[in-house]
Amino acid sequence: MDTTARREAVALWMPAGSADEAGPPGYDAHLAAVTGPWADRFRAFDEQLEKNHPAGEPDHHLAIPAVRPDRHGYGLGSALLHTHHRALDEADPPLPAYLEAASLDSRRLYLRHGYRGTDRTLRYPDGVSDRPMMYPMWRAPRGI
Repeated sequence: MDTTARREAVALWMPAGSADEAGPPGYDAHLAAVTGPWADRFRAFDEQLEKNHPAGEPDHHLAIPAVRPDRHGYGLGSALLHTHHRALDEADPPLPAYLEAASLDSRRLYLRHGYRGTDRTLRYPDGVSDRPMMYPMWRAPRGI
């Protein structure tokens, strides 16, 4: 997890594409405890995200990006992206990044940071029609 010094922004990155894809120990029980009666919807959403995650090579998945609402527009999220992207680019071997943009505005932000859209969009499961589409995006590592 990356965060700004004053914890105004955070980015939770999850390594993906490795042999251990089962998630952290006790994940299902913890998810149920936190989400209560909506646990099945969260499980369905997790399954859809996993089903649509590109396979074939390891990457870092930006699972949760967040910036305090009163700090939007100050470049904090961009700074966190830049720092993590640099680490991915300098890894041996360099690693790509993947995410699902939750809005057209966030999709435009990620395009500015070198992501490209994939050929698909995701819908929330269980017929949740009042939620926005999700836009899967991929960033290839940059040459150093």
